[in-house]
Amino acid sequence: MRAFARRENLEPRIVGYVRPQWQLIEAEYAQRCRGGRVGSSFERFVLDVLADRGREFADYNAVFGPLRAAFGHRVLVCPLEGHRLGDGLLRHFLGLLGVDAAGFVAPVVRSNPRPGAKASEVRQRFHAAARAASGARPRLGRRRRRKLLADAVLARLLPDDTPFRGFDAAGIGAIDAAFAAANARFARAYGVDDEGVLFRAPVAIDGPRPNVVRWEDFTAEERRRVRCH
Repeated sequence: MRAFARRENLEPRIVGYVRPQWQLIEAEYAQRCRGGRVGSSFERFVLDVLADRGREFADYNAVFGPLRAAFGHRVLVCPLEGHRLGDGLLRHFLGLLGVDAAGFVAPVVRSNPRPGAKASEVRQRFHAAARAASGARPRLGRRRRRKLLADAVLARLLPDDTPFRGFDAAGIGAIDAAFAAANARFARAYGVDDEGVLFRAPVAIDGPRPNVVRWEDFTAEERRRVRCH
């Protein structure tokens, strides 16, 4: 990107939006289950993220460091928090670029719901079993796996599934604490947060938030349907 910008005499601006790490970790786990890239429990996944070998995708210093090295202060970072974005993400982005958004009509955004808790457990178990049987990647082709584990298919098998949510308030606090020093360093470098530590939840997390479902939590009928499928 830097070489291209120099060759074409461009001065690009890099705009990034970041969200609390606990949200990122939950969503990443659900997506990895969906894509067959994880065969472990959510708790095991969180431990791997907190270990040195797994922090890179959730430590925003590592994510934005190469961009900052290439483009300096033309890299702008904003928290992806609804109460800070006013009229929405796209309007906020256009405003940062100096584009007049008056009369702008936001496009229809395709729904992208988080996968269900039971669907994530089915996917995790499927890929873990496939790896154990083959010693590596599942032998089924990617297209076949997608058909077997498609959202619409699992929704029919598990009609009462609810979205995957992995952390309770204590877990969120633990993730905040684990990344506090890194976030404070990031905040100082990018001027994102005046308080020194990013992403303190704007509202309290009320009630038992987690929705992590294990195979033993499925009803007998749900297990039968999944096995038959």
